Amino acid sequence: MTLRTRVVAASAAVVVASLSLTMAPSEAQQPRGAVGVPLPTVAIIKGKTPNATAVQTNIGKLGYVEREYAVTITNPATYAYTDSTTHVTATPLSDPPGTYKSRIFVRLPTNPQKFNGRVIVEMLNTTAYADMDIVWMQSHEYLMNQGYAYVGVTVQQTGLAPLSTFVRDPNRYAGLALNLLTPAAKADLAKYNLNANRDPSVAWDLVSQVGQLFKTNGPTSPLHGYTIKHVYLTGQSQMAGYMVTYINAIHPIAHVYDGFFVVSGGPYAKSLGYDPNNTFAPSPAQVTINGGGTPVILVQTETDVHAKSASRRPDSNTSTDRFRLWEYPGAAHLDGWTKRQIIYGLARDYGAQIPLNCGWNKTRTITEFPMRYGIDAAIAALNTWVTRGVAPPSGPRIATTAAGTIVRDSHRNATGGVRLPNVQVPVASFTPSSPGTLFCGLAGSETPFTKATLKKLYPTRAAYAAKVKAVALTDVKRGFLTPFDANQMIAAAKRARLDGTDR
Repeated sequence: MTLRTRVVAASAAVVVASLSLTMAPSEAQQPRGAVGVPLPTVAIIKGKTPNATAVQTNIGKLGYVEREYAVTITNPATYAYTDSTTHVTATPLSDPPGTYKSRIFVRLPTNPQKFNGRVIVEMLNTTAYADMDIVWMQSHEYLMNQGYAYVGVTVQQTGLAPLSTFVRDPNRYAGLALNLLTPAAKADLAKYNLNANRDPSVAWDLVSQVGQLFKTNGPTSPLHGYTIKHVYLTGQSQMAGYMVTYINAIHPIAHVYDGFFVVSGGPYAKSLGYDPNNTFAPSPAQVTINGGGTPVILVQTETDVHAKSASRRPDSNTSTDRFRLWEYPGAAHLDGWTKRQIIYGLARDYGAQIPLNCGWNKTRTITEFPMRYGIDAAIAALNTWVTRGVAPPSGPRIATTAAGTIVRDSHRNATGGVRLPNVQVPVASFTPSSPGTLFCGLAGSETPFTKATLKKLYPTRAAYAAKVKAVALTDVKRGFLTPFDANQMIAAAKRARLDGTDR
């Protein structure tokens, strides 16, 4: 289905009065604020909060509370590109506005005094056919330590569909009439085309309106009474593609968010409208991230590095283009930290089992490379960029040959890139994928060094710990590691056994 519709001014006026429908390049650089983005209708979902996070932690003991809300979008429109640039047109949806309803969950410090004034909004990943808060899974320790508020937004029907089978409370979502499907997608779903559940058409206004809800922070905001300074948007993997499209095409119109951090994005962007056959092929402009002066940080794992990808564009810090790319050698798209949380959450909430037979054994296991530390550093750097105007350091790219192959060192680890202690003071070889089906191609693996190799590299545990500390403190000084995470790495190094089983 093609959504290259024209705007009829008379019928669209109410819907898009403040959202400029077609933008000239010069207009995209003018600060607009979020004055005209309407607020959604918000209603708390009653009953015991579902603890939607897959983290096996009682966040209440850490001074946080979680609440869940139904969110009804106000007068949504669909969007389409006018040409191969990022200019768009908007058309009001024919369905009654009240039929477009999603849900959000909010995690915030119980004590407003512990709130740091920043809200992170994450578009929830549904690759596993249920909502997964991957950025929260990765960074929850840092976010709660620093006092961030977190908002997870269901942006696909794929995330809403399994809620009817929510194991712990089968009636929790009954009667909510949650729906993010446009008429064309509804018709296809009736024909059992499950791809219709991934219709992105109303995701754009949903994300803008949820951001506006917290940006204005009025009486209907879940954080009303808290002082909000900035609101940031994030998304990982599949949702990184949504991020690219939102930043390039929607942000210049809505201008709601103060900054963006994109996590593990491949060389693609999401279509603006329903694309049942996945035929959308973005132009170079549509797939090259440019926030028009709003700071953007892209963090990539080794799995995500494609030598000639548009995502590997040059860094910039001008009034019309603020962009940083950090590539982490050794890191993988899916690591042990998030894999355990995903499997735990799916089993707990939906009784689902996802066996990963990825060739792991006693010596080759799923990677424990801490990509979460790279994400934490990006969050800290983005916040500094937005609040103080201090740009993050530029990170070197992972080294590749002319043919696009990653260059490796004598330990079989990738060279170049932003190098955490795990690859500068290694105890294992890291591979960005694993053999097997399902998600194995995204799951990294690692092979610990032999005891003899470790003894040669690090004669004593104290010698190893000293090297880790030196690299960690250098990474902190350069801005690629937070002090919070550096302390964890240094403490872990002091406990290391160095017997060929360390990770």
